[in-house]
Amino acid sequence: MDAKHLESLLICHGLPTTCLDLLTETEQWKNLKKIGFGEVENPNIDSFLHLEKIRFEARKMSPEDVWKLVQRFQKPLPTGSYFDITVNHDADVDDILTYFRKKGVDVRSNPVRPGDNERYIHTQRFVIPKTKEDHVLIVRMNNSRVYGWVGKASRFN
Repeated sequence: MDAKHLESLLICHGLPTTCLDLLTETEQWKNLKKIGFGEVENPNIDSFLHLEKIRFEARKMSPEDVWKLVQRFQKPLPTGSYFDITVNHDADVDDILTYFRKKGVDVRSNPVRPGDNERYIHTQRFVIPKTKEDHVLIVRMNNSRVYGWVGKASRFN
């Protein structure tokens, strides 16, 4: 398999930590842009931070891991880049927001659509500096999902 040509890896089932650890050491992994998995036992979020599109299930998600994703996705990325983590054992949104405040974020929920208040506990917008296009990172959270995507800021004002 040519490491330079593999851009996407989708596995429908869960992935044990030992398999993920082996996979993340390969040259193919380092060149991936998109992954999608079922449940990942104990994801080392650092091994996902080079990706543009991330989707998997996790047993839990720490505020520190959510912050790492937010930091990564505030760097220049293509429109449509995203992270979508389904959390099987309660993503504590209050803990995540407390952590954001400690990092200096002005925490304000700013829903994208009228129905968002029913589906998400909090929607946070982050400006993405130094991009050719005017981008924003929108992070929506509830107790079972942390979802962020990069879009054009003018579309969400």
